[in-house]
Amino acid sequence: MVEDKGRRWRLLAVLGVCAVGAILVVAKLFYVQVVRQDYYRDLALQEHWQKQVVPARRGTIRAADGQPLALSVGYETLYAVPQRIANAQAVAGRLAPVIGEAPALLAERLRAGGDQPVAIRSGL
Repeated sequence: MVEDKGRRWRLLAVLGVCAVGAILVVAKLFYVQVVRQDYYRDLALQEHWQKQVVPARRGTIRAADGQPLALSVGYETLYAVPQRIANAQAVAGRLAPVIGEAPALLAERLRAGGDQPVAIRSGL
């Protein structure tokens, strides 16, 4: 009989330890999944999602045989805001030889525009 009481006590002690362990595991799961849900969701999103801008690389588009179909050509365009130019004739006289255009035509374009930029020369 004494031996049965000892066995029963040990069995209850082991079951009690297992029950306490199970309660602790369930409590931790509840804490992580319910209480700290927002924190762990944000942490997972940060780990798996990254916003990264990848600039497009311009280049040649080639046919199957290697011949270029389209090329990227960089060039500059010269603009002027006529409203900001006080003496269109003087500016045209100095600018015309540099860009290879007639001073009279350039002065006319500089006088005709308003406050919007006017393209003076493309393909520079």
